[in-house]
Amino acid sequence: MIHVLDLSIEIDGRELLSDVSAVFGTGELSVVLGPNGAGKSTLMGALAGESAPARGEILFARRRLSTIPRAELARRRAVLPQASSLTASYTVEEVVAFGRLPHLRWSTRRRDAAVVDEVMETTGVSELAARDYPDLSEDEKLRVQLGRVLAQIWDGEGERALLLDEPTAALGLHHQKAVLKLARRLSRRGLTVVAALQDPGLAAEHADHLILLDGGRLAAAGVPEDVLTERVLRRMFRAPVTLLEQPAVGRPLPPSLIAEPAFAPRARTSSSSGARQ
Repeated sequence: MIHVLDLSIEIDGRELLSDVSAVFGTGELSVVLGPNGAGKSTLMGALAGESAPARGEILFARRRLSTIPRAELARRRAVLPQASSLTASYTVEEVVAFGRLPHLRWSTRRRDAAVVDEVMETTGVSELAARDYPDLSEDEKLRVQLGRVLAQIWDGEGERALLLDEPTAALGLHHQKAVLKLARRLSRRGLTVVAALQDPGLAAEHADHLILLDGGRLAAAGVPEDVLTERVLRRMFRAPVTLLEQPAVGRPLPPSLIAEPAFAPRARTSSSSGARQ
């Protein structure tokens, strides 16, 4: 679905990505993983068409990304950024409906309303439809924004892609898992879903395919159980790592990133033990 071919990105003379090649398949949840500064957001920005390659190219549905008309691309590829700057008092339903703007010339009001209802149901915000967006929790806002970008590509023509740039960054663990489970379900509907994450444990649990970046370069790629090895993770995150088997998930679930404690507990002396007896 999306082919990245020898991609290099430079900004102000500094190379942020260097010769990265990757394939993101239709019907899969692909995760771009790496620590801060690895190049995840740079790659996601390139997939979104926000930066021109210094070298290499990106193919979207076998066409060069740079040659696809923006109006067509808006109906086939949607981007959920790390944060939303929306502060105006729109209702949840209105925010989701913004995603239908690229379809104004091709759709009907009845179809737009049906799509808004469908994506609100899919993202679990139907009961919030009349609420003011600024009054929502961070988890609720994220689900509303996800509904908005889904409305954008819900019935677009041909192959469609959803790009999620660190969608779990501001969420608690329960909501992180819920968002990634939803992302995986969406991929099973025929979308190409690409998410940038920092947490290897979440990536291992939910991803079908992993792209590991380190210092702007491709460190590894493949299925989680092959890619997330102790050696790779120790080098990438520069911390001790222990891999734990979790059969309930059906695959090894790395990692438990185990760092040395900042303060060691004081050892109990024999005299103090005697005093307590």
